[in-house]
Amino acid sequence: MAIELTNKQLKNILSLVIVIFIIYFVISLSLGKSKNLDGNNIKKQSYSGYIKEKFIDTTDHFANKIILKNGNNQPIHWKFSTYLEIGDSISKKEGDSCATIQKKDGHLIIYDLINNKIIDEK
Repeated sequence: MAIELTNKQLKNILSLVIVIFIIYFVISLSLGKSKNLDGNNIKKQSYSGYIKEKFIDTTDHFANKIILKNGNNQPIHWKFSTYLEIGDSISKKEGDSCATIQKKDGHLIIYDLINNKIIDEK
């Protein structure tokens, strides 16, 4: 027993499939923004030094960046940048997902770069 569909029914089914695909795509982009990929990239980074400059790079999609006294130009997350000031010391070891900030006043902050939050303050 064959089922015959009208053009209108086929268009409705196709429209429904497209809508489901779009919803899946949007959800996978928003929820599935892979922390694993971000985490792997963050763990590969290594930098250390005093912050010489902090700025928003308008030529690079308005990315927040710091320049260390050794000349290292490091992109950083905007939330992380709110804890940094010129003259602070920053250290991030390869393989680690946290950065250590030694503030000018001696205050120490350990910051989780994957989840963008402070883990510890001393």
